[in-house]
Amino acid sequence: MKKALRFEEFSPTADPTDGVLRMETRDQAYARGMKDGAQAAQNAYDNQFARTMADVRDRLEDFNFSAVEARASVMRSLKPLVSGLLDTLAPRLVKEGLFVEIQEAVEAAAARMADDNIILRAPVGIVEKLKDQFEGQPYGVEIIADSTLADTQIQVHWDNGYDGFDVASALTDVRIKIDQFFEIAAEPNELKVVGNG
Repeated sequence: MKKALRFEEFSPTADPTDGVLRMETRDQAYARGMKDGAQAAQNAYDNQFARTMADVRDRLEDFNFSAVEARASVMRSLKPLVSGLLDTLAPRLVKEGLFVEIQEAVEAAAARMADDNIILRAPVGIVEKLKDQFEGQPYGVEIIADSTLADTQIQVHWDNGYDGFDVASALTDVRIKIDQFFEIAAEPNELKVVGNG
C-alpha cells in the first residue's frame, strides 16, 4: 500500500507566533554554537602554542647546556697554557720586578731620610748587579750580601727601620688567583631559560 504524501499546512488557522519562536530558538542555538566553536578554537590554539613553546624551550635548554659545556671545556684547556706562560716568563719577570722594586724602595728611603745611610741587604747572586745599578746615584747605598735571603727577597735598611720585599710571594699570589679564576670559570654554570609554562 502506498502512503500519501504529506504537505505542511499553510492554513490561516496556524499560530502566527510559532515561526517567531522558532527563529529566536534558532538564533540562540546559532549564537551558542558560535561561542562554543570560538572557545574550542581558542583551546586548540592554546594547546598547540604550549606544545610549540615547550619544544622551543627544550631546544634552548639543550643549546644552553652545549654552550656552557663548551665554555667550561675551553677554560679547562686554557689553564695549562696560562700556567705554562707564567712558569716560562715568571723567572725573568721576577728578576726584573725585583730590581724595579729595589730601585723604588731605595729612592723612597733616600727622599725620606736624606742624612741616613741606606743599606741594601740582598741575596749573594744579585749583589754585583745591584752595585752596577746604584753606581753614580746621588745618594749613598751600602750593598751587603745576605745568604739568608732567597733570590727574590731584598731588604732596604735605614737608621730607624727597614722595608722587606719578596717578589716570589707576589708571584705565588698571582698563581693562586689564576688557579681560583680557572676553578670558577671551568665550572659549568647553567643559564636559565625563562618562558611561559
